[in-house]
Amino acid sequence: EETSGETVSVESGWMQSSDPMKRVINWDGILAVNKDIKCWIYIPETNIDYPVLQPSTWSENQYYLKHDVYGNSSSAGSIYMPAEVEGFEDRDVHQIIIGHNMRNGSMFSSLINYKDKGFWEVTPYIYLYYPDRTEKWMIYSPYHTKQSDDIYNMPYEAGTVLYQNLLN
Repeated sequence: EETSGETVSVESGWMQSSDPMKRVINWDGILAVNKDIKCWIYIPETNIDYPVLQPSTWSENQYYLKHDVYGNSSSAGSIYMPAEVEGFEDRDVHQIIIGHNMRNGSMFSSLINYKDKGFWEVTPYIYLYYPDRTEKWMIYSPYHTKQSDDIYNMPYEAGTVLYQNLLN
């Protein structure tokens, strides 16, 4: 992230070392670009190294499908999480991050590599950087989903038999 005069841009974070857990994100810089930036997603050995936006209201969820981090119209859109649903608990158990699968290799296009179990064995983790912490998540089950799928809407409470059946 760089700040140059009046212009602020969002670029890939930088590494202090080869350890993704020690990555440094310029939060002041990127939050000046867009207050909807919630975190940063990075997946080693892929092109995925983007800010993750989260609109403040549920009615704005579709906005980032067609707009970039700067608010410009864009066919690639942005990587984003749906707005939080009031009363939703255990949100750390199930996290939805949405992005397009672009033919030009950008956005979430490199997730296709996870069809190869060998790729997953080498790159099983996603890193989410927040202003106050870094989270390391293991990739459990990558696949294409539709908004009407149970896994997207998560109608089951974590820890219940129905939730475990869905995971199975």
